[in-house]
This record gives sequence, C-alpha cells and structure tokens, in this order.
Amino acid sequence: MEQIYPENHTKSFRIKSDALNPVVFHFHGSYEIPESLVLTEDDYFDFLVNISRDEDLIPARIQQA
Repeated sequence: MEQIYPENHTKSFRIKSDALNPVVFHFHGSYEIPESLVLTEDDYFDFLVNISRDEDLIPARIQQA
C-alpha cells in the first residue's frame, strides 16, 4: 500500500474536539481519496502491516480513544 499522506502528517496533526465538534478519523480511508480506501483482504493486510511497522501513522489521541 502506497503512503498517500505527507511523511510528517502525524507530527503536525493536532486534534481539537468537543461535544459540538467531534473528530471523525477515517481509519480505513476516505472516499475523497480513493487510493486510501481499505476495501479488499489484501488492502487490509497491507494496512495492518503498515500500522504495525509505524505506530505514528495513527495519531496518539486516536490510539487512546
């Protein structure tokens, strides 16, 4: 699976949320970026391999949730 986000995306990613402005994190991709979607079994295995290699791919605040 090709990385489609900037390498430093998690370093500059700040999550600010509250009850009126919840955060929506597209864990398995977004339809607005079709190549980000996890649709097939192969996509899912690639996704698992990538997040196990680099735990910073998922922002810490999302991991905590």
